[in-house]
Amino acid sequence: MNNSLGAALAEMTVEGHTEELWIRRSPTLEPLFQRVSFPSGDYEVAFDVDRKKLGFSLKLDDFDVGFDPGTEQASRFVSQVRLNDEQMGINDQPHTIAMNEPLSHRGYTFYQSSYNRHRDPQTLRETGQFQSVFQVATDPGRSVKYAGCVLVVLGAFVQFYMRAGLFTD
Repeated sequence: MNNSLGAALAEMTVEGHTEELWIRRSPTLEPLFQRVSFPSGDYEVAFDVDRKKLGFSLKLDDFDVGFDPGTEQASRFVSQVRLNDEQMGINDQPHTIAMNEPLSHRGYTFYQSSYNRHRDPQTLRETGQFQSVFQVATDPGRSVKYAGCVLVVLGAFVQFYMRAGLFTD
């Protein structure tokens, strides 16, 4: 159930000629290109994740997954990472990213999202190793949201503690 890959039915039109094709995400982090031929030439198309330069790097040192006893159901994932940020003078700073313990740095939050079982590319057999998967989020409007919450609480406080007849006849 959790090992499925994303796919999309795409339609591509070049100079009035339309081709319909299924594209799927790669099981690895590398894009999986698919060739689409048109009378005017060939194109390569891939279904990939968003990629963006962060200006710093994380290096995965260790990943541990714990399972519920007697099952293959994961109970915890923990990644040991090292943060490098030349701009801020940080070099090999150790951090732990786990479920409900994200790492925040320069406006980005790294959540321990899941893991993948590593497979040998030639035999497709599981190697016993795991690949850690992070979800990266950024919220540039966080301060506006917190300011709004403070205003709501302040408004409720004023409403609750005002004398009943202050604004009435």
